[in-house]
Amino acid sequence: MKKHLVSWSCLCLALFLAFPLAFAETGETAAYAIEKTTYPYLYCFEEDTEPVIGEMNLYFMDGGDVPYVALTEFLPVLAEMYNTRLKCDDGSQISYELEIVRQQDSNSVFIVKRPDNGSIWFIQPGDDTMTFTNYNSFGHKPGTSALVSVTDLPDLKQTFDYSKIVLDLMYALKNGEDTTKLQIMAAGGIRAAEDPAAEHTLFVSSNKVYNRNGKPLTMDLGKYKIDIVSRGDECYLPLQTMSDVFFSLQYIYYVFNGEKVIGDVYKGQLMDQAYEAKPADMSQEYALFNFHELCFVMDYFYGLKTEHRIDSFSDFLMLDAAAFAQLSGTDSIAFDAALTEILLQFFDDGHSAIIRNSWRSGLPEGIEFISMLANMGYSTITKSGIGAKLTDIKKAAYPDGIPCYEEIGDTAFVTFDSFTVNRKPEEYYETELPDDPQDTIELMIHANRMVRREGSPVKNIVIDLSSNGGGNSDAAIAVASWFTGEARFSLLDTMTGAETITCYRTDLNLNGIALSDPEGGSGTYDPGDTVAGQYNLYCLISPSSFSCANLVPAIFEQAGGITLIGQRTGGGSNVVFPASTASGMLFQMSGPLQITTYKNGSLYGVDTGVEPHIRLNKPESFYDREALVEMIHNLK
Repeated sequence: MKKHLVSWSCLCLALFLAFPLAFAETGETAAYAIEKTTYPYLYCFEEDTEPVIGEMNLYFMDGGDVPYVALTEFLPVLAEMYNTRLKCDDGSQISYELEIVRQQDSNSVFIVKRPDNGSIWFIQPGDDTMTFTNYNSFGHKPGTSALVSVTDLPDLKQTFDYSKIVLDLMYALKNGEDTTKLQIMAAGGIRAAEDPAAEHTLFVSSNKVYNRNGKPLTMDLGKYKIDIVSRGDECYLPLQTMSDVFFSLQYIYYVFNGEKVIGDVYKGQLMDQAYEAKPADMSQEYALFNFHELCFVMDYFYGLKTEHRIDSFSDFLMLDAAAFAQLSGTDSIAFDAALTEILLQFFDDGHSAIIRNSWRSGLPEGIEFISMLANMGYSTITKSGIGAKLTDIKKAAYPDGIPCYEEIGDTAFVTFDSFTVNRKPEEYYETELPDDPQDTIELMIHANRMVRREGSPVKNIVIDLSSNGGGNSDAAIAVASWFTGEARFSLLDTMTGAETITCYRTDLNLNGIALSDPEGGSGTYDPGDTVAGQYNLYCLISPSSFSCANLVPAIFEQAGGITLIGQRTGGGSNVVFPASTASGMLFQMSGPLQITTYKNGSLYGVDTGVEPHIRLNKPESFYDREALVEMIHNLK
């Protein structure tokens, strides 16, 4: 795979060098008068860590107020962010090399290379475009085999070269050699960390990881009236554009409030400081940039454009003159209100929402106020109504609170309303876990122990996701692998077309996992980590089952052998994409990374929900557990 990436990158580079005039039109970028100003810079690239305080140079064109960054100064910031967010066990570091190809008309093509995997980022100020030979690899964690990944998914170690294993196996078979170990590897044998004897590896994955490269990606900033400026051997790009293209997928966003630059983690507290600036409306220049940047982000990164039948976000807005005027105007409060309405009412996808309104609006605590200005969408209202009704019924059935683990006769019910992870993987081995866990992985460990305890009457297990609104992907893997043995997880990047499919297992009996072959270490994955094939398995679902609570039933349905009971799930298959606007508003939407199921060689989104095998028409039936147990007995 790496050789393929390098070869494609070299081909792209050759094309750029062979036709130097094809990628530059005029020398007008050199006409800008560029003003440099140094601002305080506060950033936090990790949750629960102290912010770093420094300085950042911003550049302004022709006396304007749209902030730019210099490419040579930005690349170290980008590398630091990736290396902080994507820590490698072996200490590998992402680095970038910059090459400049001078054009005959005084423009330049700026070529940013990543040496370890061959991905390249071409910047062409002459026509205001950026091209990535492999956008997914450009921010890919070194040493992992998952091309498309989510920040909270377990790492996939690049321990084996699968193609080489198959080739070695063919030669070994031909020569009559012992092929036991190679056959296990080639069949997708389970592997753990780099050290085969590792005892504290909570998650493992099949070494047979399927990746499909996406297409080269060109971002035409000129279409959105976003200028890339070059001057000599330096290139200048808007700070907001760099935040959207590189930082948002790593759950980092940037805000410049006229006094300081702030880079913060998703829903972090450092962004409080943005509101120390005096509220202000935007200049006309800034307002137009703010609007065009928003259109760029929506067109490239909103993952449900096809489902919403949106070809162009600006064309979509032209259908609503009032929203168009508010989003392209200088009034910051009007902009915040209009975007909130777009996210909540028109997108109405469950993941799109406001996080904070702009510092410019002067309403640091005004999220509720801004949200009131927008009518909730029909789907959101429907799901909220069903969820509220189920909550009331649950409270009536369990006035003291529903237990996370409950046995009724020979049936165990495992109930949780969000997928939550409060520990690092190694911490599950280090401390005694509570009997009433709030952490979902703790709950799976606890439930696994309970159903297997000596004298346990349990024959049936029900996971109740009827009021579950989603959450952490690690937790979803733990739940899915407990019921299936090996949870198949697949991701599609709707922007590039790249795909990754892998299978996870979880060490829920905490006896350690090592390579599952004759030379494995002290611990092995064993049937005690899963209930698949050992119990009768069921899952309760409803329209309130959203995001990860939609994904897990989809994995169950694909795996087979698990009965889904209830009503169609609420969807939510695209991973959250957090973003900021140039005006300083923080929001989130359904991003380009789509969680899918895999069938007949293709990936299919599950945003429309998963149908139950057995339907419950009355909401009261979800928490009448005596009746549910009787129904389960009658199914046998």
